[in-house]
Amino acid sequence: MYKSLNINDRIYLLKNGLVKSYINDINYFENKYYKMVCEIPKNTTAKMEITYEDNNPIKQDIFNNKPRFFKKGIPWNYGAIPQTLESKNHIYDETGLNGDGDPLDVIDISNIKLNVGDVITIKVLGILPLIDEGETDWKIIGININDLRSYKLKDFNDLSKKEIDDIYDWFINYKLHSKNIKNSVGMNGQIEDLKLAIKIINDCNLHWRNNFKK
Repeated sequence: MYKSLNINDRIYLLKNGLVKSYINDINYFENKYYKMVCEIPKNTTAKMEITYEDNNPIKQDIFNNKPRFFKKGIPWNYGAIPQTLESKNHIYDETGLNGDGDPLDVIDISNIKLNVGDVITIKVLGILPLIDEGETDWKIIGININDLRSYKLKDFNDLSKKEIDDIYDWFINYKLHSKNIKNSVGMNGQIEDLKLAIKIINDCNLHWRNNFKK
């Protein structure tokens, strides 16, 4: 159903043969699971992201007039949940800070490497309340339902200590290389449970419906 099209270093969504929006034209929730758009495949370094150009294609981020790269490959597939918005006009009770104005970020911890622009179904496990440059930048933790491990995992507490430590290490430190910025974790300074993750996804869907939908 979903395919991608590469034009002028931009990845566009093709849905039923038509160019559509990665943000607006994919249902965020279907059959008890959530959708994820892959922006950055696991073990790659190019900082790709959904843009606000027409039809919201994915392209590489630019910083200081140069394409932006991570210092090392990201350990997971990284992307966004469609039809969501972390509104800059909303102060989250949990952090006391506004959102960053982007779709809700998500990592897929499966062993299935994706491609830029792939659309998958994930099982949500938890959420990291990241504070990035003074804004709330929630990170949903999930797993591709096509990974057999997804049937064994109930929530983030079923992950190994190393997996959890790797999540903290990456998101706190990944901007040190490019911007010399160290992030922090809000609330209790830890990954939060599935209940909060679902609440934030639904809140961000509401913000999208109220502020972003065209």
